[in-house]
Amino acid sequence: MLNDVKLIGRLGGDPETKTFADGGQIVNLSLATWFNIWDQEAGHWRTFTEWHRVTIKGRAIEVAKDLVKGELVLVQGMIKTREYGDQHDKRYITEVHGTVKRLTKKEETTKSNEPNKGQQNPPQAEGKQVFPSKPENLNEEDDSDLPF
Repeated sequence: MLNDVKLIGRLGGDPETKTFADGGQIVNLSLATWFNIWDQEAGHWRTFTEWHRVTIKGRAIEVAKDLVKGELVLVQGMIKTREYGDQHDKRYITEVHGTVKRLTKKEETTKSNEPNKGQQNPPQAEGKQVFPSKPENLNEEDDSDLPF
């Protein structure tokens, strides 16, 4: 039997750290994954989002604590279902227990979540994309590193 999960998605919120009386800790994450399906009747793509509960334990906690909402992460682990509530009101919750790896730089996520403060947008000509100027030595050919 195999119980192995790999998910790539974005965090729906900052990690929630829980500390227990014995000093143990866990970190809970909310992870969004998505997929697209072509809707023939509507004539366009439809996006479906799935939300996953992720629990991180052990040494992987240090990585998880440093994550922020919106970061792209890889979660690897296994699916676990647990039961809670009393005899008359049993409830079940399914979670992914495992490790997490950041796939984006923290600075990139922080910048993308902040509004442009005092920054001007790059100049754009009407309906045209503006590119940086052409490098001066673009037409100069250097054959010294060619093997033939």
